[in-house]
Amino acid sequence: MFEPSPGLLYSLGMTNSWNAVRVAYCLCMLAGVLLAQGETTGALVGSVTDPAGAAVAGATVTVLGAETSLKRSTTTDAAGRFNLPQ
Repeated sequence: MFEPSPGLLYSLGMTNSWNAVRVAYCLCMLAGVLLAQGETTGALVGSVTDPAGAAVAGATVTVLGAETSLKRSTTTDAAGRFNLPQ
């Protein structure tokens, strides 16, 4: 197992092993938080209405990704609502 030199521990202010354990724990927790940021998720939700404000059931909603040109479509429900999960 890796054991840092006493001079390194002293220069970091870790003169006992509990301080070293605390620092190692914090670094592990920080690494987990940073790695969790690698993926983004989301959904697009909304509703379709006509000019009078009435819900439009069965309307096709199409989304085109500007950067990826990925095209996704869905149909509105009876209340005019749609949901496009990632």
